[in-house]
Amino acid sequence: MKTCLRLASLILVVYITSVPLSVLANGNEGVTYDRVQLSVSASRVVVSDLSVATLYVERDGKTQLEVSAAINETMAWALAEARKTADIKLETTQYSTWPVHSDNGTTLTGWRARQSLRLETTNGEKLAALVTSLQARLAVESIGFSVSAARRTALEDELTREALQKFEARASQVAETLGRPGYRLMRIELGNTGSVSPPIHYRGVMAMADRAMAPAPVQMEAGEETLSMTASGLIQLDSRP
Repeated sequence: MKTCLRLASLILVVYITSVPLSVLANGNEGVTYDRVQLSVSASRVVVSDLSVATLYVERDGKTQLEVSAAINETMAWALAEARKTADIKLETTQYSTWPVHSDNGTTLTGWRARQSLRLETTNGEKLAALVTSLQARLAVESIGFSVSAARRTALEDELTREALQKFEARASQVAETLGRPGYRLMRIELGNTGSVSPPIHYRGVMAMADRAMAPAPVQMEAGEETLSMTASGLIQLDSRP
């Protein structure tokens, strides 16, 4: 899967206030400095490189033992099939069993059980093929896309350096434009944001093992996610020479 990056525009907010300082601790006269609040933001738009699919199996039966056995057998088959595909992380989740009652709610008529299987990989084509084959006996609950942890960390490190460099450049520019010899950094804060693509949910019908019609191929297309790092801080301009 190809990853594309596009540099978003720089966001700059400048607030200038004159703040009188109290007498310094060494006894010198307090001097009025201009304090400037700066906020810059560096962003990237990146194609999501992590694909996640959740499938489930649900069975009904007369007893808990019956439905449990059916769930375990189907999930064992699904895990065996999934392990044939390399580079896919597998995780079984959300196993639950509950009673089924008659329409008036007074009579226990059976039991129902459900278990989910979560698949995660950076190879979307492999995942699409695997999900298609697993639909022979499982149903698709959702498919989603995001930026992998390794890729996100690398991008955040890159954006942090860029945001700090732009903050420093902007602070120097403000001091120079206002005729000040320099500035002192009073405070700086870093914050990151990221927009995550929501998973696509399906109303899948549970496939039967002996179903004559083959499952339709799953169509998957990764979206984009915007990652941003903001550097906000307060500088104090040096007095004019």
